[in-house]
Amino acid sequence: MRHGWKFRRLGRDTVHRRALLKNLATALIKHERIVTTLAKAKELRRVGDKMITLGKRNTPGSRAEAECWMRVGI
Repeated sequence: MRHGWKFRRLGRDTVHRRALLKNLATALIKHERIVTTLAKAKELRRVGDKMITLGKRNTPGSRAEAECWMRVGI
């Protein structure tokens, strides 16, 4: 059963998965379109929506939070 799963693991450990989502989110914002698998796209939707919401707020704090999350370093 899959009760209580909060996210997809995508066959990666935590650090690798987080780096993957950062890179996908950065590419999505930069190029406005990416080609990826359905599972990765569904997981990226959660991250992408948060980044778009932070961008819409347009406050220094939200901008700094988005920049911090989008940085390449983990």
